[in-house]
Amino acid sequence: MDVAAAAPPWAAAFASAAFPALGSLFLKRITITDDDLDLVSRSLPASFRDLSLLLCDGFSSAAQVPPPLLLCISFKFQAKMSLDENEFTPLSQLIHGSNGCRVRVRISRMWVSFNPNDGTVFGLDSLLIDDKGETMQARVLPKDMKQLEQRLVEGKFYTLSDFTVDLKLKNYMTCRNGLMMYIGSQTVVDEIEGCVDEIPLHSFEFVDFGDLSSRNRNNSLLTDVIGQIVYVGGIQQALKMKSLRRVLFREIQIQDLSGRIQNVTLYGDLGCHFDVELVLKKGQEAPNTRYFCRVCLKDIDCTRGWWYLGCFHCRRSISVDGNGTKFWCNGCGQNNPSPAPWYKLDAKAEDPIGNMNFMIFGEQAQELIGVAAEELVEGIEDDDRYTVPDEKVLLMVETDLNTASEAEQADAEAE
Repeated sequence: MDVAAAAPPWAAAFASAAFPALGSLFLKRITITDDDLDLVSRSLPASFRDLSLLLCDGFSSAAQVPPPLLLCISFKFQAKMSLDENEFTPLSQLIHGSNGCRVRVRISRMWVSFNPNDGTVFGLDSLLIDDKGETMQARVLPKDMKQLEQRLVEGKFYTLSDFTVDLKLKNYMTCRNGLMMYIGSQTVVDEIEGCVDEIPLHSFEFVDFGDLSSRNRNNSLLTDVIGQIVYVGGIQQALKMKSLRRVLFREIQIQDLSGRIQNVTLYGDLGCHFDVELVLKKGQEAPNTRYFCRVCLKDIDCTRGWWYLGCFHCRRSISVDGNGTKFWCNGCGQNNPSPAPWYKLDAKAEDPIGNMNFMIFGEQAQELIGVAAEELVEGIEDDDRYTVPDEKVLLMVETDLNTASEAEQADAEAE
């Protein structure tokens, strides 16, 4: 007898029914209380031999199963609630024909794969990412799409088991993994509630605009590019001669950091269903905009100095007369009898897709490091702003910067 997702009170209904020849009982993905197990155990015939509890909850361990059930020749138990790291197979360790594996993944993006010439749907495709950052493309075949398309949501976390692994498709793959996962009606899909921070949302393999020509007429792997939208054309139509269908499309232009322009054609819904004005507005420069980024501070470049003489009142750089005895602030117009050294750190930061340098000034840098710039300058002869402090001090500074960046990152996410 196979009982899956039965509605309560299933145990009472089971106990009241007569199963004199029952030899096995398979309970899957249901809540089973101690009373339910006790009730079931007292109604089993002497011929009963096989009990399986798969992904069931309501009791914490197999130790709570009544003794009559534990006397079965075959007893199988797998709890639903455990998320032990050892239970999951990394995507990189799956092999062709893998079965019996369980993975924990995030759906990075999801789309319906179809032939734009005749509209034939191939399946519901998705890009999966695990906590190692490894990726694999997955597909739900058309016959199973209705059952699974509401259960699989882009951006959410899942444990998957009872799937199949096959060789990748020859064309239009989103990652370099040589294998592909097929999720079907037999696949056990469990959503993981809450946030699993160690699994990223996105994974891309960006190609520079200048290297796009090397991908010409090569459709084995889809190409990722990144840029700012600087032009959006109107919706146009094109006639597909083979199917005599009219296809809608829109042409746009994107610009990379070097200023290079790349033409892009968006077909179908991708090109039609977005707010043109909003997209163009977001692409414009916005003054006084604050950004919160998750980065790791990798280095501090001191080749152009790491401190400056700042105004006592406004912290801006000051001017010095020819004698070096008078200090004047061009910002607030104040005389400075005793200007103080302030930090000017050229910090290198990076995230999984790139790196950049940014400046950390004055009190913000001091708050991050925990040591006043004046204290470090005192140990340098001739007050040379290009001289790096003692190696141990610099190591302490960089360590504190990395630690502080993690704390500020948490504060930024909370906001």
